[in-house]
Amino acid sequence: MCGILGSLPFTDSNHFLSALNSIAHRGPDGYGIWQDESQKITLGHRRLSILDLSELGKQPMHYGNYAITFNGEIYNFIEVKKELELKGHIFISDSDTEVILAAYQEWKEKCLLKFNGMWAFAIWDKINQQLFISRDRFGVKPFYYAFVNGKFVFASEMKALFSFLPEVRPADNFNELKNNIFGYEHTDQCIIHGIKRFPAGSYAFLELERQQLNIVKYWNTKEHLIQVPKRYEEQVEQFREIFIDACKIRMRSDVPIGTALSGGLDSSAIISTMAYIGREQHSGQRVSKDWQHAFVATFPDTFLTKNIMRKRW
Repeated sequence: MCGILGSLPFTDSNHFLSALNSIAHRGPDGYGIWQDESQKITLGHRRLSILDLSELGKQPMHYGNYAITFNGEIYNFIEVKKELELKGHIFISDSDTEVILAAYQEWKEKCLLKFNGMWAFAIWDKINQQLFISRDRFGVKPFYYAFVNGKFVFASEMKALFSFLPEVRPADNFNELKNNIFGYEHTDQCIIHGIKRFPAGSYAFLELERQQLNIVKYWNTKEHLIQVPKRYEEQVEQFREIFIDACKIRMRSDVPIGTALSGGLDSSAIISTMAYIGREQHSGQRVSKDWQHAFVATFPDTFLTKNIMRKRW
């Protein structure tokens, strides 16, 4: 899952660490904090290790003149990495994080159209003193931010920003938001006054002096619809190919993985496809060999839980 935190200008190390530790549950495998020499920025990261478990995969990570704090996963990082290697890029880690940095160096904001994954990240350009922010196509990974007394702060969760606010109080339209919880997820509104949500499928460059983000929408699903074959048999084959590929690239991991089983058609199809992929040889694909794990959620005092308890006794 991972957790990210950042501030421009920099924040005192004790204050920053305390804020970062408020989201320690997002990254139990360690943390990192980096501050540039001119004290323009502080970046923090709580790590949940999935790809490249070594110290080389730690964040904040540096590549050339760039530094990043990143939450998420770029599923097609192997393919993007190969493309970048052909352009002369050299990598020292086996992480998708380093691939993001190299891709940004090569293509700048256009690198986002190369990625297949879920992400929320911030990249600091050490030369131009510029912050670049991006969130994945559908906003799977969270990104909250606030402008407070000339400072810009951002994080994976709102509570990591609380200590930066003059006061923590509900938004002026709290009751409206509370009663329409599914209606504001796609907006920049939050239930805490002074905090905003960065929009999905967007990127931005920060203008700190003007206290604003120049947000640009880079993804609109209607502009990226695939061509569906007319014949049913071809539709089935196309879906099968896309579905298997979607499962395979999500099985890229250096740790054991699993899936959630609800008993429905969707989760059953996923675990069956994982079994099919697990039987195949996928050299160089980083497909986890330890995938045979599943999770089933039950709730106290429900029909299912009571039946399970009866069978146990």
